[in-house]
Amino acid sequence: MGSNLLTHGKGYISFESKDEKTYLKDLYQENPVKILFPKKLSNEIITAAFVTTSGGIVGGDKLDIIVKTCKKSEVQLYQQAAEKVYKNHKKPSIINISLTSEEGSWLEWLPQETILFENSNYIKKNSLHVNTNGRLMVGEMLFLGRHAMGEINTKGTIREIWEIFFDDRLIWLDNFYIDDMDYIVKHPAGLNGANAFASIVYTSANVINHIDEARKIINEFKNIRIGITVIDNVFICKMLSCDQYLLRKYYGIIWAKFRKLFGNYQATLPRLWYV
Repeated sequence: MGSNLLTHGKGYISFESKDEKTYLKDLYQENPVKILFPKKLSNEIITAAFVTTSGGIVGGDKLDIIVKTCKKSEVQLYQQAAEKVYKNHKKPSIINISLTSEEGSWLEWLPQETILFENSNYIKKNSLHVNTNGRLMVGEMLFLGRHAMGEINTKGTIREIWEIFFDDRLIWLDNFYIDDMDYIVKHPAGLNGANAFASIVYTSANVINHIDEARKIINEFKNIRIGITVIDNVFICKMLSCDQYLLRKYYGIIWAKFRKLFGNYQATLPRLWYV
């Protein structure tokens, strides 16, 4: 594939609050990134859906997403469909997500699964910025191939970077890297056979107050491995499963329960997320 065909999609969106209502402030989108605004449910916060119109990304493609919720605004953002990362051509497929939650705001980024096909080379960077009394809930789901289609991804590279700043102070940095896919997936000290793994990360000043209730929530779910912890002002939930369908199903249920626990919002997800 020639370099002139490679994609650099961009999306920038920000929100502000006026008279206790949230409004769109800025919007910029560049193919293949599109941002849609489905009709929100009654008594719910404003929602926006991110779409990759190309149907997936290949080696050399890059997507940059920037979201900002200004003081006291409340927003739920989600991916409209699964992201697909195809075979690389000696270059990585890169996605950069930058999310900022200012004072008194709520920013929620609900992911769909990212499907990594054989020989994909994937780099994802989540850069999160939270100000005093801001709240930010963000997630990630990675599937190694499509298990329902009989696909098994045994070759490829994954690098997932998380960096979280609270009042401009770096409080959590995580660098997840796999370059020997088959070995790491099968090894008991690695993924131990799991072909699906996911994260939910929540950052706020009072996050430690929720840890006991969060444990009660995850203890309801069987047949997948789930763990939670709190580091500084960061709540981290990790999930592993050999069953992609089950992980996605549980992920949605847990997310809904967490948004109720952390933000006191309805324990529901957008209808488009289930399509």
